[in-house]
Amino acid sequence: MTPPLSRAKPTQLDEALTNNLIRQLKRMDQYETERERNKRARFLALLTKLFRGFVTQIGIANKMPVALAQKAGGNIHAFGSYRLGVHGRASDIDALCVAPKFVTRDDFFTTFAEQLRARPECSELGSVPDAYVPVIKMVFDGIDVDITFAQLGRAQIPPDLDLADNNLLRFLDERCVRSLNGSRVTDQILHLVPDVETFRTTLRCIKVWAKRRAIYANVMGFFGGVAWAICVARICQLYPNASASTVVRKVFEHLGRWTWPQPVMLCPVANSGPLDVREWNPVQYPHDRQHIMPVITPSYPCMCATHNILPSTRTIMTAELQRAAKIVADLVPVDQVEDGIMDRPTGWEPLFEKHTFFHTYKSFLRVIASSPSADVQLRWAGLVEARLRKFVAKLEATGLFRIVHPFVNGFECDVVCRGPDEVADAKMGDPPEEQEALAKLIPEQPAITSADGAGAAATAAAIAAASHDVMRIYTASFYIGLAPLHRNAAAAAAAAATAAAAPSQGYGHLSSEPHDLAWAEREFHQLVAQWDGYNAETMGLVVRFLKSRDLPPEVWESGAPVPPPAAAQASSAAAPEAAAPAVSAAAATAPAAALTPVEAKPSALPAAKQALADPPADANPTKRVKV
Repeated sequence: MTPPLSRAKPTQLDEALTNNLIRQLKRMDQYETERERNKRARFLALLTKLFRGFVTQIGIANKMPVALAQKAGGNIHAFGSYRLGVHGRASDIDALCVAPKFVTRDDFFTTFAEQLRARPECSELGSVPDAYVPVIKMVFDGIDVDITFAQLGRAQIPPDLDLADNNLLRFLDERCVRSLNGSRVTDQILHLVPDVETFRTTLRCIKVWAKRRAIYANVMGFFGGVAWAICVARICQLYPNASASTVVRKVFEHLGRWTWPQPVMLCPVANSGPLDVREWNPVQYPHDRQHIMPVITPSYPCMCATHNILPSTRTIMTAELQRAAKIVADLVPVDQVEDGIMDRPTGWEPLFEKHTFFHTYKSFLRVIASSPSADVQLRWAGLVEARLRKFVAKLEATGLFRIVHPFVNGFECDVVCRGPDEVADAKMGDPPEEQEALAKLIPEQPAITSADGAGAAATAAAIAAASHDVMRIYTASFYIGLAPLHRNAAAAAAAAATAAAAPSQGYGHLSSEPHDLAWAEREFHQLVAQWDGYNAETMGLVVRFLKSRDLPPEVWESGAPVPPPAAAQASSAAAPEAAAPAVSAAAATAPAAALTPVEAKPSALPAAKQALADPPADANPTKRVKV
């Protein structure tokens, strides 16, 4: 591990810039009020009471003496942004429920979930027991909450139980280990940073910046919350006495020119522990050598938090980090810091400018997941979103594109259709008009999460609508920006090859496009169809090719500027695609500098950025699809 690079104390200029940064974050509503803080604390206290009551109930049901069942305990451990102290007013709470050995996962996802659903404060509750990390998602008194579960091999769970003890992991199944890992990683990060308050201010800034620039989404191949937290913590270790404004600048400087695949780590990987599981070790495991931007979790078992990164998303993040480094260098002139001279603007607003994703590219793919049931759609859209990164990888493998850029937010919609033609159009992303009049003919489906409940909801809706011949279709759209290579013989040959592989039926929505991608579309369909819960009769999946002028209104309703007329677009928006660097299979092992994009020429569009798309974090278009 590299020792600290500087132990210099903050100057007056550093402190002034940090104060300016905190004021800017407050203006952006990134700090909760005292009332909101107390509300979250009351919720966690109530959740602890409810969970311990549930544990007692299960103990009695298992013929335990009442006194022993009441002493069994059960703890709630907050983790994620709330535990790190960087949550905002709209942030969710991640909570881990730790139970004794007689409480099973089935008990948690059935009995306890039903008890929560029965609470008047609870709404939109959904259980996902078969997820990689099983979770209950709900809104409780206006607070978004994700609850995970771990069953320990102990008869009692004392209130002061230390989850950092590796021996607690003995004899646990993998899902329990993964659930515990969220809390253990969060606590270890806080333990390893030299100054917690500086870390929190810096991470709060980086999170807001990454969301505004739409490079905050692990599922889409970007860094997620854990990865950004580890990166910020590492820079804090390298500059243990620096102020938050200095650490922010160093985050952008170091990560923008980091020599990947050199890993970002807070402590050495021990490669020893009580479990028969492998830790991250690229020397021993060839698979670990494929990680192109490895960020390693600090608690046992150490894992790569960024295995989802793709060549395109690496290029995009590198460009964004370099853009940010230039902005903060102007705010904090490096060559003048020691003299305390500040002759440049000190406002942090330019750092947080929103993306221009839908203005940057001229070509897009629109992936539309649809179903006739709200509950089925929640799981189906989540599955498609989780697999979208694989589709992006297949598009990169064609060698036809400089950049394949997945947008981090999904767009959710439900429409009422009359007759099979309108249903087919809705599944293609073309909803019928006169929605207000049609909606009066069919009721909203209730939020039911079990498989039987979903069937009952769909049946009830069908009966209610039968006399009017209408039905409701739920859709979720995901967008991928494409920056193609210049046409040449190799690209033409590759396009011809993919055209020959186009299926005769069932797919082929892309077969009429300049670069025939039907084979990639077909393989994506096959991938999602492997899901155990897939039902071809109720779950639709369509991939459409769009020009920027054909983008639907939903992408502009989030506050993004509406595009200019098509003629103006043609004359002013061509530069970004031409400037984007090529991405190939070799990009995974190339040095970071080789993937640095060329700056785009200035455009007539507002806030036109460099070569790549930067998406908006507070876009919150319609509604983010939940996984």
